[in-house]
Amino acid sequence: MVSVAVTMIIALAGCARIGASPVDDPSADHAASSEPTASAVGPTAALPSNCTDFGLTERRCGAVIRQAAKSAAIDDRVVDRVELLQPPAPSCGTKPDGTPLLCNMGGPGPLATVRFHLRDGGTSDETVGQCIGGETFLFCHDPPRLNVYGLWVAGGDSMVVCASASPTNPEGCSTAPSPGPLDASAVAAARRLDIERLEIPVPVTGPYDILVGTATLANGIATEVGARADQNTTERVIEIPESVQIALTSTDPTRPDFSMGPYRQRVEGVEEVTVRLVFEVGYVDPGSVLVIQDLVVR
Repeated sequence: MVSVAVTMIIALAGCARIGASPVDDPSADHAASSEPTASAVGPTAALPSNCTDFGLTERRCGAVIRQAAKSAAIDDRVVDRVELLQPPAPSCGTKPDGTPLLCNMGGPGPLATVRFHLRDGGTSDETVGQCIGGETFLFCHDPPRLNVYGLWVAGGDSMVVCASASPTNPEGCSTAPSPGPLDASAVAAARRLDIERLEIPVPVTGPYDILVGTATLANGIATEVGARADQNTTERVIEIPESVQIALTSTDPTRPDFSMGPYRQRVEGVEEVTVRLVFEVGYVDPGSVLVIQDLVVR
């Protein structure tokens, strides 16, 4: 099996979009993009002065407000100013005398209630709920965690399929029957893709679809697909709530896709696939870079 490990830096000359990666379309014009920048998402009014009272960094506080605006369908153009209020205590009904019956819901409570003061003089309150397992969302965690989806590794009689950061990380992983031994001649002819470090500038929010290379798979079976994603710095962060997906596509249009992971009909010899990173950015600080490390497809 042929293997070449490389370090890559992708310089985005244009916006990366689903169906038009920066590798394929370097002439795309950011100025023509309709995708919002981070500063244009949600109310543009000044942040409340009491963000730290709720244990929120300034960046996370802005994310909480954007989440509230999204949930309440608030257009930032109608907002004059924003307040953060303590969320109402959970109620389990009323006592016989009509007073609220308070209850302990367990776990973390709601983050805050956001009150939008509207330009017409009205107000609108929206409570942002508790964060359980929401580490990839900026309103839940700063910096947000970056995950890679679409990982598997085969070995012995079983295969480990992972939806989280690493095949060696048991969180989000399950086991399935191995595809079995591959033909020795096909394994020798296969060409794996190894990228030690890939730096991707992320200038705007929105969808990205980036071609990073090709590989040839022995008998058309992927026995290992993996990578990890990192924030380049905690000073400039990227939010990718739904994870980075490693997408494999056969160059033979008659072959089935990889939507079922490694479970595909075998072929004689090798099969060439393109390898793409597909993700959607919900928030990005100016100058942010997404770092993909130890990407392998074989």
